[in-house]
Amino acid sequence: MIIGLDLDDTITNSSDIFIKYAKEYNDINNIIYNINTNEFNQKKAFGWNKEQQNEFSNLYLEKILLEATPKKNAVEVINKLYKNGNKIIIITARQNNENIDMYELTKKWLDKYNIKYNELIIESCNKRIDCIKNGVNLFVDDNYKNCVDIYNNLKIPVLMFSTNYNKSYKYIERVNNWNEIDKIITKIIEKRNANE
Repeated sequence: MIIGLDLDDTITNSSDIFIKYAKEYNDINNIIYNINTNEFNQKKAFGWNKEQQNEFSNLYLEKILLEATPKKNAVEVINKLYKNGNKIIIITARQNNENIDMYELTKKWLDKYNIKYNELIIESCNKRIDCIKNGVNLFVDDNYKNCVDIYNNLKIPVLMFSTNYNKSYKYIERVNNWNEIDKIITKIIEKRNANE
C-alpha cells in the first residue's frame, strides 16, 4: 500500500510550539489579542496582518519546526508500516524561503527521530495532484480542505487527524491518535489482502 502522510500536526506537534512562540511574539510586540487556537487562519488566530505573519515566520519558523516533536506513537506506527512493506510518502506544504532550505530542515528532523519513509515531497501546493502522481492509496492529514479534496476526487480512504481548528468539520473519517491510525490501516490492508 502507498500511504501519503502530512507532516505538521499529523506527525508533529508543531501547532503547540507555534502557539508558544506566537504568544511570545505578541507580548514582545504589544499585540493585545485573545489567541484563538480553534482557528487555522493566522489573522483570525493571532491578530496578525500580512507583514506581521512574514516577520513572525522569519523570526520563529525554523525554531518551531526543529523544536516540534513527533506525536505519541507516530514514529512506531510509521516505522511498522514501512517495515511491513508499505511505501511511505510524506507530503507537506512547507515552503522554502530565503532563510530556510525546507527539504534539508525536514529531512534532518525526520532523521533525528529515525522516521522511515520512501519519499519526501515539500512545497505541495495541491496534495491531491501529489497523491495522483505517486499512486497514493490512503492519505492522512489535519487539513480539512485537503482531506475533502482527496476523498471526493480520488475515492481513496482519507483520515483526518483531529486538531482544535478542524473539530467542527464532519464528513471525513476522524482519528485522534496514531494507535487509531494503525488499527484502521491494518484493517484496510487485511481487507485488501483478502480480496486479492
